[in-house]
This record gives sequence, C-alpha cells and structure tokens, in this order.
Amino acid sequence: MSASLCEEGTYKIAAPGNKQAIKPNEEERLVDQQQDKAGLWSKQLAFVGYGATIGSAIPAGYCIGVMNSPAEFMRDWCNQTLIERYDWELGEMGINILWSTIVSIFLVGGAIGSLTGAKVANRFGR
Repeated sequence: MSASLCEEGTYKIAAPGNKQAIKPNEEERLVDQQQDKAGLWSKQLAFVGYGATIGSAIPAGYCIGVMNSPAEFMRDWCNQTLIERYDWELGEMGINILWSTIVSIFLVGGAIGSLTGAKVANRFGR
C-alpha cells in the first residue's frame, strides 16, 4: 500500500482494488506547517539576538576600556615598552588610540570565541 499527496491536501491511498481519497486531519496540517517553518528565524528573534549581542558587547568594552582598574598601569606599560624598544613615546592621543585598539581586539576575540566555542567543544570534547 502506498500513499501520495494530491491537490487540495488529500491523500490517495493505492491498495489493490481500492483507491479512495482521505483528507488529513487538522493536526497533521499544523505539524506540516510547523516543520516547513522550522529553522527559519523570525524578525523578532533576529532583533532580540542582535540586541543581546550588541547590548552586552558595549558595556563589556566600556568596563574593560574605561573602568578597569589596571588600565592605567597597562597603558603606562605599553608606552614604556615603546620607549625602551623603539625610542618612541606616544602622546595622550596616541595612547588612547593604542588602548582602544587593544580593547577592540579583545572584544573581537571574545566574539569569535563565543561563536566557535561550542563547535570546538563538541569536536574535541568538553
């Protein structure tokens, strides 16, 4: 016995000497519709995901770049290293640009790690 979907959502069942159309019930139609939509992102889900990503990255960057207590020591260390190795001293603006770059690279690395961490953990074990 085999069944095939025909127009208007009816099924034809082919049995020896028996060909009758049976309409699927409402549950089957709902399941089919849900399976068709499975895997698609709604606009609301995409908006919430984007908001959560950006909404957490900005405060994290601010905390690291501005409010972090060892930030001044790290900025001084960067400037001191440039003086010792290259005999080149940065002004306040140069230090700000260098520190902004360091914080940005840190956040990009965190984003890459969060996006790939699950795949790496699944592949190599947890």
